[in-house]
Amino acid sequence: MLDKQLLQLHGARRIIAAAIAFAVILGTLCAAQAFGLARAIVGIWEGNSLQAQMVWILLFCACFIARRIVLNFEDAMLEKYAHKEASALRAKMLDTLWEKGPTLTREYGSAALAANAIDGIDAVEEYIHTMIPKTVNVFFIALILLIAMFALDWVSGLIALVCYPFIILFMRLIGQSAGSEAAKRYAEFETLSSGFMDVTSGVETLKSFGMGKRFADKIFAMSERFRELTMKTLRIAMLSTTVLDLFATLCLAAVAIMLGFRLVDGSVQFFPALCVLMMVPEYFKPVREYGEDYHATLNGKSALNAIVEITEGKPKVPHTENPFMAELYLENIKPGQTVKIGIVGPSGSGKTTLLNQIAKLSGKRDNSWTSRIAYIPQDPYIFHASLFENVAFYAPHSTDSEVLDALAAVGLDKFTRSLADGIETRIGDGGRNLSGGQAQRVAVARALLDQKRDIWLLDEPTAHLDAQTEANLIECVLPLMQGKTVIIAIHGDAWLGHMDRIITLEGSCDRNESQYAK
Repeated sequence: MLDKQLLQLHGARRIIAAAIAFAVILGTLCAAQAFGLARAIVGIWEGNSLQAQMVWILLFCACFIARRIVLNFEDAMLEKYAHKEASALRAKMLDTLWEKGPTLTREYGSAALAANAIDGIDAVEEYIHTMIPKTVNVFFIALILLIAMFALDWVSGLIALVCYPFIILFMRLIGQSAGSEAAKRYAEFETLSSGFMDVTSGVETLKSFGMGKRFADKIFAMSERFRELTMKTLRIAMLSTTVLDLFATLCLAAVAIMLGFRLVDGSVQFFPALCVLMMVPEYFKPVREYGEDYHATLNGKSALNAIVEITEGKPKVPHTENPFMAELYLENIKPGQTVKIGIVGPSGSGKTTLLNQIAKLSGKRDNSWTSRIAYIPQDPYIFHASLFENVAFYAPHSTDSEVLDALAAVGLDKFTRSLADGIETRIGDGGRNLSGGQAQRVAVARALLDQKRDIWLLDEPTAHLDAQTEANLIECVLPLMQGKTVIIAIHGDAWLGHMDRIITLEGSCDRNESQYAK
């Protein structure tokens, strides 16, 4: 019943073994608690003094307190483990985003990645913390109490044994249905997040073209779809919890009724009957708690599967490498060698896809290759931070003079001097707006500042610039390419004369008709 993804977590088997030990202790304490309380009640019912029952009363109190202590200790251990594993998953997720950010953003969407990295990790932490002990308790606490019931009254033990598998089977069937709906709901949540982020990031443009209402309706429709899926999942969860409670109550009633009849005809004594009657609710309690918490943690299960899919590099859409990918493996290009490769082709021919696949080559080489790559997309991301922090993103320990030199190298020295706070001026959303050409230059300065990044991937860097700005940017950037391996997806003809080598993509990759020629 444990999710296989939970079993693959670091140290999971050790924690499960500890949870089994705790379950055995809790089951034993529960049986001893029922035994002590039943002995005390039967002793008083038989006319013995209260003082004579103090041993049994103390046994009951000691077991009651010990159960609380064991539960608190187990909870603290699992909370610490869940937090540690969630933190490790978050770090792994961030490392994956750092290494394969552009590819993952196109594949999953930035909103879905953000949701998994923030809310998803929190849900996973709760899932780990809750489901490991609940799953273990379903088997081991029930087993200890069943053995105790058989020892006291085999008929009641047999009834409890027969009832338990039917509850487990029913819970499994309901759980599969609820899990499927929860996975759909989580996927819809990712879609809703992506749609909401897309609309909010372009709200000014939408308003300018009078399309705000249309996209507001789209967000409303997605929200309604998410609400419907949420309510459907909750209906299944509430129904299954209700039916589980009903089954457990009926099983408890079956044991109680049989004990009542057998007490009347004298085939069972008062003490074993009372002790078994106290154990039966505790016998069914773990499976009822598992059912309740299972539905409450389904988001965590879905989030864990999504995070593992992202971090282990399992693509949603399988792809095949281009026929000439082997020639871009940079095996024969030595550090410090100047190589400029241009990729040309019509829109949709796969230029961006090819750059993404080149970026993925780090998985086929040593990890140090990733630190050599600088990826500059069509619309470089400008952080809501200072100009210094934007340029020093790859090299955060750079000095002010190094950042100023990089800005001067890309032709932004005059622009920097015009800023009131110089390189400490905040840019990006909520700060100083940059033109398309300025944003491209900041991205180049960012790559230039980190001397280790000698492989530059540029995705149509001047596609949205006017001819004059494009010519100025090319004139400024070309000298900076000395000693670098540069692969550029080219839009237009301005870059062609400066390339050492041209690769032409023909056809549309969307129709799987791409042809590649050099």
